[in-house]
Amino acid sequence: MISALLVVEKLKAQFADGVQEVTEAHGELTVVVSRDQIVEICRLLKTDPTLRYDLLLDVAGVDYLGRELRFEVVYHLYSLPHNSRLRLKVQVPDGDATAICWGSGSPGIRTSGASTCRMIILGIRSARISRL
Repeated sequence: MISALLVVEKLKAQFADGVQEVTEAHGELTVVVSRDQIVEICRLLKTDPTLRYDLLLDVAGVDYLGRELRFEVVYHLYSLPHNSRLRLKVQVPDGDATAICWGSGSPGIRTSGASTCRMIILGIRSARISRL
């Protein structure tokens, strides 16, 4: 199992400004990260040999009506080799969204309309879609 300290140290070493908040409760690590660096952070979490969060368990959206950054996109990641879970959160403003497609191929970014990733986004005018 990967220690929470190792995950946080790796993220802060490469994305010092991108890690906004870290909490650990009930044995599960939650990291709030910058929307601008979500793709690179996910790529590191997936491809770094000491981390290998290679499975995206689910993606959820949370609506905090009245908050400036109204929505949170929550990614639940799992490292099969290390039997470790990680919750990654990204705060986004109303009318915008961020989605990561966790493919099994090599990491890459896809921003075109054609994507094999299936998403349902209600009430969102634009979406930034990236494939890892």
